[in-house]
Amino acid sequence: MGITDREEELFGRWSTNRKGLIRDGVVDESAYLASCPRIMLVLKEVNDKENDGWDLRKYLRGQPKAATWNAVTRWVKGIRALPKVLPWVDLKPKPCVEDRVEAVRSLCVMNLKKVPGLGSADMEMVKSVAMQDQVYLREQFALYDPDLVICCGTSKLFQRVLPGEVEGLPKWKMTQRGVFTCKLNSGPRFIEFFHPQVRWKPSMVHYALIDAVRELYPDGFSD
Repeated sequence: MGITDREEELFGRWSTNRKGLIRDGVVDESAYLASCPRIMLVLKEVNDKENDGWDLRKYLRGQPKAATWNAVTRWVKGIRALPKVLPWVDLKPKPCVEDRVEAVRSLCVMNLKKVPGLGSADMEMVKSVAMQDQVYLREQFALYDPDLVICCGTSKLFQRVLPGEVEGLPKWKMTQRGVFTCKLNSGPRFIEFFHPQVRWKPSMVHYALIDAVRELYPDGFSD
């Protein structure tokens, strides 16, 4: 049974206890498994006015909006180019739809709150729902075997929901640019970072992440 089949089995059980469940995870299983490194983003929630349940994976295979996914597209391209550091101009600061689809389809995208929010996330609500669903979230995380987990403003909550991944770890390390990283107990490298829509200069955010990954993988990646 592949990842997508196991996701569907899990979400089938999960949805009986969580009305309006938004399904997420591996956007395109073949692309994810073929990618190097396998990248997972841990986010808070989707932004939607309706609480009617839909599939984020299907949406991301279509035309993901620029607001969040332009930054993610640049992240993916920059990470996978290492050890070469791509100049900002070569990253297409405003990627087209085709660029976004190509980059995003190889990702795993996991929200800790599986029902929508509006605008700025209400972190107390995100925490409440995530802690109620932590058994399911742990099961979901175990499906993916990522190489690199980027927590996008969700690091502290991730550690509460999946304490077994971080308990007993050696001291966290800080990169030269001040980004905190560690290695999770199940193997992947873990980076505590910003949400893709953080209101800072995009190039500065981008290279803070690229520099952090380069410190973890100074020779880049090999299949």
